[in-house]
Amino acid sequence: MSLTSYLGLGISPALAILLYVYLILLNNKEFGRVLIKSFLLGGLSCSICILAIYLAKYEDLNIATDLVATLVYSFIIVGFSAEFGKFIVLKLFILTNKEVKSPIHGLAFSVMTSLGFSTLMGLIFFFNILNSNPPYGFNMYLLLVGPANVGFGIILGFFLGLVKFVESGFIYNIGGLLSAGFFAGLFSFCMITQDYKLLSLFAFGSSIVALVLIFRAMYFRP
Repeated sequence: MSLTSYLGLGISPALAILLYVYLILLNNKEFGRVLIKSFLLGGLSCSICILAIYLAKYEDLNIATDLVATLVYSFIIVGFSAEFGKFIVLKLFILTNKEVKSPIHGLAFSVMTSLGFSTLMGLIFFFNILNSNPPYGFNMYLLLVGPANVGFGIILGFFLGLVKFVESGFIYNIGGLLSAGFFAGLFSFCMITQDYKLLSLFAFGSSIVALVLIFRAMYFRP
């Protein structure tokens, strides 16, 4: 293992610690406990993605040469299953908490959940635990999985964070899940195909989207 691998492995937990310290200074201890809970349950949520990857291996999807199989694997097996696991955690265990007092709070908890997911997925990939690693470039995945999941967490958290404050909650639930799943799937597709030009466009576009959603959540008025 190279130094780059170890640095990549540490990105997600480092981002989680920085986010925790920043938010705990702005809020209270109970808010901090929910952040820790989000991180831990986010790690557990990756079990759904791992199960989906195992099912794909069982079906022997030929993602090396079959474009349709690659799209199915990227957007459904990896992208949708990963965001669905986070969605369940957020809806059942996090966003029902009294500390969610505004959409930006829901967004923050969603990002922490995503960092928990990327931390454990990074460890699974690094140590090849359960032999369930997706077919990505080793160091590239470790370096990008944390920042990418911050973006997915912002997208999912924006929509789910609005549910308590709008009337059409069902639309926001579905919209958040599908939007985050699409971005996660596109990231997976870029990694599998090693299309780094598309990956660069994806990174730029998703960063703009994330910034817009953060500001909209901060200044949301019901």
